Amino acid sequence: GMYPNNGASPLSLDALPHLEAVFDMIYNHARTALLLDAEKRGIIARNGLLMLVSQARRAAEFFTGKTISDEECRAVVDAIARDTQNIILIGMPGCGKSALGTRVAEALGRPFVDCDAAIVERAGCSIPEIFENEGEAGFRRRETEALADIAKQSGLVVATGGGIVTRPENLPLMRQNGRIIFLDVPPEGLSTKGRPLSQARSPEVLYAERLPLYRAAADIILPLSHDLSKEENTEKLLEVLA
Repeated sequence: GMYPNNGASPLSLDALPHLEAVFDMIYNHARTALLLDAEKRGIIARNGLLMLVSQARRAAEFFTGKTISDEECRAVVDAIARDTQNIILIGMPGCGKSALGTRVAEALGRPFVDCDAAIVERAGCSIPEIFENEGEAGFRRRETEALADIAKQSGLVVATGGGIVTRPENLPLMRQNGRIIFLDVPPEGLSTKGRPLSQARSPEVLYAERLPLYRAAADIILPLSHDLSKEENTEKLLEVLA
């Protein structure tokens, strides 16, 4: 299950009905299929990053003669996890994921990836054309394929499509190596230009349908406002990420 073989697992937890914890001693990516399975079952799940840092800590103590505290060790673990995991933005179409994602990526010195742009590049045509030729089912299939390639990487800022949460298989792809941030913007006034589903159904209807999915997927829910500038909303997002 290590990168780039994301999604593979050495066993099924079905055979271990009394399991209380799972420790998978790898750290790239953050959550293997085995750990995601444990989390889904409500079982304590940890990866091997703490073990990696603890080994380095002990070696450093031998070489320097200095004692490194548990607090310092934990701070290193948290810093590595924060720097290597993707920042994945979810939310309504037109809520500003791409604009804010670009600004945040620049501020943090990270690569920025737009899921919709990746789909268009792969397909060689626009998203409205994909919907016209293949329907929503065809677009969603392409979306999952693009996400699978993007989300297995590390240290990215990723803007997803508004409907990414509508397919359950997308959630483990995002969670395997990412923190998921829901940009909760009121649906009133959201642009529908170039967005087939938002044109077919109002943003208010889509928001009502998807809000429970956004909330369930998110590690962090960040309310944003139309009344704030892009700079102010970017600052709010950076504060949350810090």
